[in-house]
Amino acid sequence: MLLALRRPDALINPQFWAEDGVEFFYTQVAYGTWHALVQPHAGYLHLIPRLVAAGSSVFPARVVPLVYNLSAFSIAAWSCTIFSLPWCRPLLRSDSQRTLLCLLMATSFYADELIGTITNAQWFLFVPALLILILPAEKPERSPGRVTWVAAGLVFLIGLSAPLVAILLPVAVWTAKRRGRRAALVPAALILATFIQVGVALLGHSSERPGFSVNAMELVKGIGVTFIYRVVFSSVAGSRMAEAFSDRMGGFAAVVVLLVVVVGLVVTWWNCGSSHRWSFATSACLLFASLLLALSGRSVVKEFLSFSRLTQWRHERYFFAGACLFGYLVAICIERWCGTQRPAVSALVLLAVFGGGLRNNFHVPAFPDYAWAAYAPAIDQWSRAVRSGTAVAGFAVPIYPSPIEIHFPVYTPGQGREFSPLDSINVTAPARSIVLHGNPSKVGVFRNGFFWVLDVDGNGEFRQGPDMSFAFGGIAGDIPITGDWNGSGRTKVGVYRSSNGLFVLDYNGDGIFTETADKAFSLGVGIQPADIPVTGDWNGDGRTKVGLFRQGHLWLLDYNGDGTFENGVDRIYEFGGVPGDKPVVGDWTGSGTDKIGLVRRGDFWVLDANGNGKFDGIGDGRDFCFPFPSMLGDLPIVGDWNGDGRSKPGLFRFGVWVLDHNGNYRYDGVGKGQDVTFSFGGAAGDRPVVGKWGALP
Repeated sequence: MLLALRRPDALINPQFWAEDGVEFFYTQVAYGTWHALVQPHAGYLHLIPRLVAAGSSVFPARVVPLVYNLSAFSIAAWSCTIFSLPWCRPLLRSDSQRTLLCLLMATSFYADELIGTITNAQWFLFVPALLILILPAEKPERSPGRVTWVAAGLVFLIGLSAPLVAILLPVAVWTAKRRGRRAALVPAALILATFIQVGVALLGHSSERPGFSVNAMELVKGIGVTFIYRVVFSSVAGSRMAEAFSDRMGGFAAVVVLLVVVVGLVVTWWNCGSSHRWSFATSACLLFASLLLALSGRSVVKEFLSFSRLTQWRHERYFFAGACLFGYLVAICIERWCGTQRPAVSALVLLAVFGGGLRNNFHVPAFPDYAWAAYAPAIDQWSRAVRSGTAVAGFAVPIYPSPIEIHFPVYTPGQGREFSPLDSINVTAPARSIVLHGNPSKVGVFRNGFFWVLDVDGNGEFRQGPDMSFAFGGIAGDIPITGDWNGSGRTKVGVYRSSNGLFVLDYNGDGIFTETADKAFSLGVGIQPADIPVTGDWNGDGRTKVGLFRQGHLWLLDYNGDGTFENGVDRIYEFGGVPGDKPVVGDWTGSGTDKIGLVRRGDFWVLDANGNGKFDGIGDGRDFCFPFPSMLGDLPIVGDWNGDGRSKPGLFRFGVWVLDHNGNYRYDGVGKGQDVTFSFGGAAGDRPVVGKWGALP
């Protein structure tokens, strides 16, 4: 119930999440149960999601997402409940503390992408795998044989579904050696499952094998950063508060907090009785092992090398097990210092520690409505046609997160079920596949009203060194603007201060405002609440100038770039007028001058291609109109994505960039000669910025 309350849309308006649709649903529909069950994905087996997919195949496509979501809720609820059972008392004596910790696992830890998604149920399953594995030795010996076999079967099933349980291998070996033959059946099952997964990974396609980083110093630092921000702060205060801490708290302060937490855990371990020392030390080792596996196995360590202004707040699935283990360590600390005679006090202290996480992490944003029910009849028809050997047309179904789609390919009789493994998926291209030509535009984000994170090398990922991060702005209401203010060929930053109408430009591009080298001015046209700043090279002299989009239709452009609006010298255009119109600026034709445009209703672009400040219709020498599909919350962006001199449209979608790389004014999917999508930014409140960045002088 609590899990469903965190994300009620999973039941009210069920949608697929990523691999739920493109991997598990599609593979089941296209290939059938037996082929799908043994099909690895991302380098390992996913037996439990495959079984859910097989069971749901008896239902019409319209209700399959609901079946998946209900299954995911059930698995997560069982995983979060098992620690409350009496046989876990040797691990934590207080029943109230164990029950509360179970509730906190379900409600307080940052788990947006885990709630109600069968793909990510594997991260919940780590908890029961660990608890069943370390079940007191006398339990299997005294239980009926079938109970031991059921426990071993569960662990084996989890091991073939959740590769994270590989870090339990040393515990399994140690447990198996200490137990009798029957009691050793459970750890033996986990050992066997782990070796099967390793074999699958080694024999699989090289592109799907997990990549392991070997830079020890980077791994140590990455573990420290993820522990303090993604485990401790995110669990205790909530993910958004952890992000705020990262932006405002210096690296030294973060290191001090890390040392205090570690010292506190060590002191508690030292003062624990012998019965708790083993479980405490094992849990701590597993916590850091889970972080090590996440950072190295998916090669994301370079995203976590700074103790301040952390830019990566996604991938929470990698840190959920660490949060659960940290919660257990905190519970032991509380029991040690509060004693076992006052369970109510201990429970209240535990609730107080994680109260911030409960308050700030509980609500999970609803998935957008992709109208799955509207596509369901076509999916059922396609499935029946493939099974019966009847020709059927192909089509694509959008799912969350965009721009992921399930592609159902064209099927012809006699083809069999030999579909390409890539037939089902059209998804974000990895950053390394982005090919740049000429001098293309690069991306960046403006964070928390003052902090700029710029992808200087244009590879679609942030790396300290080639890329830049710095503070500029910081007054409430500051709106980011960018441009080549001095004509040097390099884009600089700036802000429009909506509180007083001031344009503040980093004229020399050093990332710092100085009165002598930089510029701050007002156009002298007053301020209105809905004013939107615009920038562009209006006259083609190579310098970016400023302007305002006012009242949804009026453009006031500082044509000569002197920082003052003068009637008769500068330009006033009326272009727009429909409520909700958003201004865009770009060199639509590659002529060397920027022209105005707007995005209407979120997805219809109207561009003044001939630059006369009015809409002349479409055709030779006139203007451009086209739809560029978007979702609620998308922000339109403009840039010369391929460096050919023409500005093209794009979208910023909560950290995902969707770019019309080939400039044909539609999204064609990713691939050679097509378009580009990648993730950059994505923290709450991030605003996209675009420019041809260069290193700070």
